[in-house]
Amino acid sequence: MKFSNVLLIQILHYKYAHFYQIITLQLRRELLHIVIVGAGPTGVEVAAEIHDLIEQDFSRNFPEDLQLDVQMTLLEASPTVLSAFDESLQKYTQKFFKRQRIQVRLGAQVKELKDQNTVILGDGSTIKCGMVIWSAGIGPRKLLGLLKDKIPVDPKWKKIPVDDFLRIKGQEDVFAMGDCAVMESKPLAATAQVAQQQGKYLAHLLNTVDKVSEDIGGANNQTLRPFFYRHQGLMAYIGRFHAVTEVCKPNKLANMLDGFSQAWWVH
Repeated sequence: MKFSNVLLIQILHYKYAHFYQIITLQLRRELLHIVIVGAGPTGVEVAAEIHDLIEQDFSRNFPEDLQLDVQMTLLEASPTVLSAFDESLQKYTQKFFKRQRIQVRLGAQVKELKDQNTVILGDGSTIKCGMVIWSAGIGPRKLLGLLKDKIPVDPKWKKIPVDDFLRIKGQEDVFAMGDCAVMESKPLAATAQVAQQQGKYLAHLLNTVDKVSEDIGGANNQTLRPFFYRHQGLMAYIGRFHAVTEVCKPNKLANMLDGFSQAWWVH
């Protein structure tokens, strides 16, 4: 081990010993309470990595009682974790986190963050903590706000509604795709594989026809196929060298087993 690393550990030991003596048990546990907002793949993987850090790395350099004082709470506004995954994997992840002492609170919408150490939930309850990590997704781009008087914005999704050809609702030849758009017929997750497939589809569409609105509504309607999303699978690390993954069938069977997937947990 490098001298600099040994020195750092010694300093941290000294600071911890001093810290341990001057504050109460309740305050220490509050300061060592980590709250993660959002239980999608990002939030779940962040919780898993922090748990591994405490269990595998901190255990070699810090007293055991410090590890026991560390708490983690994963907050999710929806009724389940990993909403894009198969239900069996959602349940498995929740059971696995429970065994790892990671508290999962579902239906917990964050209303406000006060003084950087207090999380206020929608029901009025509060959570005291020493760190808040936001992984509940991103807000809309400022451009949408500037265009809100000229284009529609879905009140639920806060995104631009589009049809099956990715045309903005109420427009003929104006398109939207990716995280800023939501298909009214089938809302899709804001993931890279969705945006990538939409981009390829839209590029092909614009390179194929001169005026999309005329071909969609006219005699050439049969030549233009609406956008169809082909799920490529999902994976999320959940800690202790475990992961959950949802794997689709090979492409050659796509026509026979379209939309079918297999769900696994991986050790």
